[in-house]
Amino acid sequence: MQSGDAVVLIDPVNNRSKADLVLRTEVESKNPIAPEGEITLPGEYEVSGVEVRGMQMQDSSSDVVKIAYAIEFEGIHFAILPKTKEIPSGDVLREIEEPDVLILPVNGKEGLDGEKTEKLIRRLEPSAVVPVALGPLTELYKTLGKSPEGKSDKFTFKIKDLKPKEAKVVELTV
Repeated sequence: MQSGDAVVLIDPVNNRSKADLVLRTEVESKNPIAPEGEITLPGEYEVSGVEVRGMQMQDSSSDVVKIAYAIEFEGIHFAILPKTKEIPSGDVLREIEEPDVLILPVNGKEGLDGEKTEKLIRRLEPSAVVPVALGPLTELYKTLGKSPEGKSDKFTFKIKDLKPKEAKVVELTV
């Protein structure tokens, strides 16, 4: 994600983009220490004008801590979920409530199925949904009653372009 000079990466393989902030949604609990500029633990942070709240997910284990994030910068509210098969707990949902943009892993062995994704979208009422595809998105589109609009290499928008509660699905190429 980029806005002005602030660049935020989510679970990147590397930081070649020289991001101001890197968010990790899954961290080994034995080694939660992060390099400078990375957030790997629940809590509240502010980096380069980006406000971040990280919440531990209920399906974390003794080996892996999973973290959901609520991010706000330049008046846009993002909710980011880790790989999970469960809808977040009520506490996490309250923290990420009514995002402008919801980013979440769907399908596959580690993502929400279509039915749970639909329930989550109905609860959070985002303007846009960016699925991180862990498998085909056919079930997601079918469950939501939407048709694919095609893939894009980026999602560029202004807050005024977002229609509240529209839940527009934006499929990005990797």
